[in-house]
Amino acid sequence: ALPICIAMALPNGKVTYRNIHLPTREKKAIASGVKFELEDELPMDSDTIQFDSAVVKQDRAGSDVYVAATTRGHIVQLLEEMQPMGVDPDLITSEGWAFRGFFNRVLTPDLQEHPVLLVHIGHESTILYLHHQSRPVFTKELNWGGKDINLAICQKYQIPIEQAEGAKLDH
Repeated sequence: ALPICIAMALPNGKVTYRNIHLPTREKKAIASGVKFELEDELPMDSDTIQFDSAVVKQDRAGSDVYVAATTRGHIVQLLEEMQPMGVDPDLITSEGWAFRGFFNRVLTPDLQEHPVLLVHIGHESTILYLHHQSRPVFTKELNWGGKDINLAICQKYQIPIEQAEGAKLDH
């Protein structure tokens, strides 16, 4: 039997992202530089922050680093929500990093020369993810989704919500 690995992504609304340029290529200097940059940029107390980073590009001028940060409380909440279902994830990532992995698998390098925008419209929220040259440029969650489209159709055409959902799917 193959081993099972469970990976989960924190929702974009619970993660903040930064693209940071550091004038170094050394691993230890990058780690301390990311921590220093986050202390000034994030509106959270540094004692409550959990973050991870990845070098997405290096050249003579230094390193471009992608950083995802959240509060430890968001991670604890996710784990507590999964516990009654018997789910204990081996990996917790962010939606932005998951989208990066997806695009880097399905898009050839020449297709990544121009920015690619993913718009994922969910029921109550919409995720925007901008990908360029193998890395995330921007990711944002909007509090607007398919439910809001249904309500707009209801109001415009004075029809019930069920009929609006059908009209949205048909057209």
